[in-house]
Amino acid sequence: MTVSKDLVIPGDFVGYAEEYLSGYGTYDNEGKLYSLITGIVNQNDDEREISIKPIIETPPEIKKDDVVYGRVADLRNNFLVVNLSKVSSSSDREIVRADRGILHISNIKRGYVNQVSDEFNHNDIIKAKVVDKDTVTLSTEDENLGVIIAKCQNCKTRMDVVNGKLHCPQCKRTETKKVSSDYGIGAI
Repeated sequence: MTVSKDLVIPGDFVGYAEEYLSGYGTYDNEGKLYSLITGIVNQNDDEREISIKPIIETPPEIKKDDVVYGRVADLRNNFLVVNLSKVSSSSDREIVRADRGILHISNIKRGYVNQVSDEFNHNDIIKAKVVDKDTVTLSTEDENLGVIIAKCQNCKTRMDVVNGKLHCPQCKRTETKKVSSDYGIGAI
């Protein structure tokens, strides 16, 4: 049986190591168990373990296969740099550290891409998949990945998708980009 009780903060005494194992959010110091985090004490008598259920979500960390959102910060010949801001599966909390991702030209879409600037522009908001968490390498090859918000390079008006291309309602300019299938829907 698990009993939840008592709000604790880091350093609060929660039990004895001779009675319970140290579970998530606790630590053992000379036979006494203390809280590592702010949360609710969970005393599991069946498992003989005490853990702490956090009341504050921790910021998400980027993992392989996560879908992330970010803004194109820099375009180079063979890659672009993306300032990442959110992991799709997480809460509204920001990423643990201000990460930058790299999207190589070979990971933009299936098929040939002549130049990175043919598919993305500075300040485009994109949705991408993490293919390597250590180097934060991204991919937009899937249909639901790519640009989700873009502004016209001439007049800075938010562009709409018309027949698979981006169209500016203000100056009537058309751009061809790697557009996500949920363009304009999945706002960050």
